[in-house]
Amino acid sequence: MSTIPITVRRVLSGYASLPVIKRWPENAGETALMGVPVLITSGYAGESPAINDGTDQIFGFSLEFFHDLDSDGVPKTLTYGAVQNQSNAVLIPAGAPLSDGCIGVVVANSNTEFLGRVGSSQTVSASDLGASFGLTKDSNNQWYVDTSKTTVNGGACVKLTEIIDADTEGGLVAFVVLAARYQQDIF
Repeated sequence: MSTIPITVRRVLSGYASLPVIKRWPENAGETALMGVPVLITSGYAGESPAINDGTDQIFGFSLEFFHDLDSDGVPKTLTYGAVQNQSNAVLIPAGAPLSDGCIGVVVANSNTEFLGRVGSSQTVSASDLGASFGLTKDSNNQWYVDTSKTTVNGGACVKLTEIIDADTEGGLVAFVVLAARYQQDIF
């Protein structure tokens, strides 16, 4: 099984709650996929680099594909050709996504549970419930829960809250981000 985008599974505090979603100015040149861990650097959102030590943090997970902006936080509109006799006009392809220069992010907090897969050759069992593991980027540019990262100093950043596919290679799991890994000093 291949890895999938990390998505919100549920909000833990009750039916009336919603996940915290922010639109944050995006770094120029980011082309990451939907459902990847996001880090805010110098005020701009980008895909997290490798999470492999005790200091790496996670702001949240992207809700959309990154927009490959030309400049940090500056909207980019898809255009083509020219409009005859209208030098300031542009042609926008039908159905082209609009960009406001920001990326949608589900903020990591103790109230939001996420859904993802373990590595394609990894399995988890009922005894792993509550265990802490890391996140690793797969060859298809999606991220998975990496059961080989078991210590915070080694990159563990999530805690399993439910084993959906027990004893299945690449199985689904639900998790929360460890409180020590929240990047919330930017608010």
